[in-house]
Amino acid sequence: MRSLPSGLCIISLTIFILVSASVPGTTASSQYTPMPPGDFELYRSDHFDIYYDSTRITDLSTVIVAANNAYANVTAFYGDFEYRNRIILAASHSQYTSILYNYLTNDNITDNNVADSWGDAESGTIVIESPEQLSNFEAVLTHQFSHIAMRTELISNKYDMPRWFSEGLAIYISGDISDRGKSMVEDACREGKMMTVAQVETVLSGTGDSAGQSESEMAYAQSGMLMQYIVDKYGEDNVRYIMQDYATTGDLEKAFTKRLGYSPEGINADWQVNLKGELSARDGAVTSERVYGYVKDASGLPLGNETLVFTCMRNDSAVLGKPYTAKTNTSGYYSVNLTYGLFTVYLDHEGYVTVNNTLTIDKGQLRFYNIILTKSEPPATQNMLSGSGMADDTVVYAVLGIVNVLAVLLIVLIFWRTRK
Repeated sequence: MRSLPSGLCIISLTIFILVSASVPGTTASSQYTPMPPGDFELYRSDHFDIYYDSTRITDLSTVIVAANNAYANVTAFYGDFEYRNRIILAASHSQYTSILYNYLTNDNITDNNVADSWGDAESGTIVIESPEQLSNFEAVLTHQFSHIAMRTELISNKYDMPRWFSEGLAIYISGDISDRGKSMVEDACREGKMMTVAQVETVLSGTGDSAGQSESEMAYAQSGMLMQYIVDKYGEDNVRYIMQDYATTGDLEKAFTKRLGYSPEGINADWQVNLKGELSARDGAVTSERVYGYVKDASGLPLGNETLVFTCMRNDSAVLGKPYTAKTNTSGYYSVNLTYGLFTVYLDHEGYVTVNNTLTIDKGQLRFYNIILTKSEPPATQNMLSGSGMADDTVVYAVLGIVNVLAVLLIVLIFWRTRK
């Protein structure tokens, strides 16, 4: 099972998906494939013919590694791919535009359109900007090669998979989904605003009204997360069987029902219910975890009416910083329902050392957790012969000495006057 890593650029991928959906030549039936400029050099890697501008690109090491990894990831799902495909490497966006100029007008090629794929089998061609332009070059390359492999699987009857399925599977294989995209889907789920499969298809295929960038990103991310759910629940083999059935019938809903017992819309609804539950638990709206135990002193005496504060330190949801409190009964027993994750545990009782511990709770865990309070050390007795105390005593003794001297002088004076 593949995870969906974060930090990859979803915006660029979304744009070129929508661009390729709106023009001919991106399906298995297309006769057009872009050709490299005549002055481009050819490098034959293990699985690809890589064409590049040697006057502007001098190091292909990153490209070669990415191409090998892309081949490994795609064939891990589809099986061995016996054809050599072309990778046409553009040193800049303007060069990328010029390579596609005879096919797409400049109006079709936006700044965020950075890669696309054409053809199937031996005609498969990927035009992509160089790693210097794309920080997520390997993921984008894997995504595009996945489309070629899928079209090759369906070459016998020229069926083109619905966009939500083809994009979702390419995302699953390449892992090209960002934290931003996942957050958009999760927020929509919390608000009950997730798309149906039909709505996702409309946005990705460009058959409806023009979608805004946020809606496009949302549809793209939802297709990838839905495919991840399908693979997690039903396995990769069933996804491959669905493709085989679709290649025969051209009916994706029938293929889903045959293999999984549910239509795509039914599985999408089931996934949304599950995601809602996961988010509720993560956000602390529903708590299935519990901590319980006793608070006692070092001698084993139970301490009642003590307040414990468990503060959530999990930084991936709305519960960060949320306090969960519990109070002990006369037996020193407490119990608190909370969510999972890392917590600080705080308890302050006069005369005892303050408790400020950390505690980790796993999902679904019932945790027994005792707290033993130790008495704090009494303040040290001040030495009256040292420090400021000694200084104060010195002053007192000096004053008394002066008074005694004056008293003696007064007695002498009185005695002298009497004799006189």
